[in-house]
Amino acid sequence: MKQITNITVVIDNNPSTSCPTLATEHGLSFYIEVDGHTWLYDVGASRRWADNAQALGIDISHIDQLICSHGHRDHTGGLATFLALNDHAPVLATEEAFTRSYFSYRHGPARDISVAKDVVAAHRPRIHYITHDTPLSDHVIAVRNATYTYAMPAGNQSLKESDPLRPYQGDDELALAIRLEQGLVILSSCSHNGLLNITASCVEATGCSDVIAFIGGLHLVDSPMGDPTKDASEAVQHDDVHQIAQQIKQHYPHLHLYTGHCTGPKALAILQYELGDHVHTFFSGFKLSFE
Repeated sequence: MKQITNITVVIDNNPSTSCPTLATEHGLSFYIEVDGHTWLYDVGASRRWADNAQALGIDISHIDQLICSHGHRDHTGGLATFLALNDHAPVLATEEAFTRSYFSYRHGPARDISVAKDVVAAHRPRIHYITHDTPLSDHVIAVRNATYTYAMPAGNQSLKESDPLRPYQGDDELALAIRLEQGLVILSSCSHNGLLNITASCVEATGCSDVIAFIGGLHLVDSPMGDPTKDASEAVQHDDVHQIAQQIKQHYPHLHLYTGHCTGPKALAILQYELGDHVHTFFSGFKLSFE
């Protein structure tokens, strides 16, 4: 029997092209079916992901595990809703994601974008911290980033964490690597460590270098900094998206890129120019299957 992997974008910034009633927000959540198991990968910025899940026919109460990719609120804001609607699934995250505080300066004065720590404390027995690459099923591995060969996204400039207050490190991120017969599928909700570093880390973790899909936000923002008077004094930098595309073509020629959340339109246009029909835009309700 063939192994079928199903991935649904529960909520994203982009609206559905076929079901306009599905909610959108600056947030991201995936529903994943592999190996007879079900996962939710992130819970968006609010409870709206749950409304979409219901509309998409996803039974939240039967989800086996929730994985939180990192500690920012646009990916953890719906945590309380998940815990209320599902009474058994463990929540997997790095300890850094749920214990540090995170701040965004992108739109001016600092905004606290941390996970709701009172929610974490109230449900601590259900929280399981991932300290190293961890198999979740026969084909799925939760991967902590281990490669820093390539530059991290310039948009990280507008993020800080504490304690003490310092530039955002990105070491709280978890990617998912799904090793299938035809190649490797990678999910990375926001990719603060950079698409190329994350891909290399997943290749190292699985031993599979034939990457057929990278699915997630890329954190290639078109305007990385907010009001410079409210932030550090670094000059505004932008990502070399052309170079990222060239590295993909050189090292991962079969890779198809599926992106939406936190990928700016200018960066997306460059990727589409360089990679052609290997670049796809997802949206709330978008579905993918791999056999």
